[in-house]
Parts: sequence; structure tokens; C-alpha cells
Amino acid sequence: MRWPWVSRTAYDLLLNERDRLRAKNDTWEDHVKRVERKDRGMTELPTKKKEPMEPIPSDLAYVIDKFSSETTRQLLRNQARIARTREGKAWSEIKAQLEASLG
Repeated sequence: MRWPWVSRTAYDLLLNERDRLRAKNDTWEDHVKRVERKDRGMTELPTKKKEPMEPIPSDLAYVIDKFSSETTRQLLRNQARIARTREGKAWSEIKAQLEASLG
């Protein structure tokens, strides 16, 4: 079978049009998926999994474990994790604050 000769410009235009249509198709597929999820009562985008919590360093855990009450220890662990994740404090700074509050 003989293929017809086509100019390079026409061939490049064809490839550009193909790429444009593929990109457009991808956006429509994404849109349809979002609408289907919304119709089913889900969020438009799947939720991302939370990263696992960073473990408390052993030296800070040692200071916290000195307390006799389990409730107090759990409260201090939660406060340390909140200070680390939300406030962005360093573990050494959290330990220094805890030790300063102990006196």
C-alpha cells in the first residue's frame, strides 16, 4: 500500500491537533469523574491519607514518662505533638519548655 506524501508542516499540524485533543479529552474525563463523585455524595477529589505521626524523641518521652498519672502523660504527649505539627516548634524547644514548666 502506498501512503500519500504529506508536507512536514501538515504533519506537524496534525500532531499538534492530536496532542491538543488528547489534553482536552483528559480534562473532560477529569470533569466527568468529579461530577460522578459529587452525584454519589462523595467529595470531588479523593481525600489524601494523613502522613503517619512523627514519633516523640526518646529524651522527651523520658521526661513525660516521669509523671505518675496516665492522663497527664497523655495530655503532655498530645500537647507536644500539637506544638510540633501545628506550631512548627523543634523537639528540643518543646522539651526545654516542659522542663522549665516543671521547675
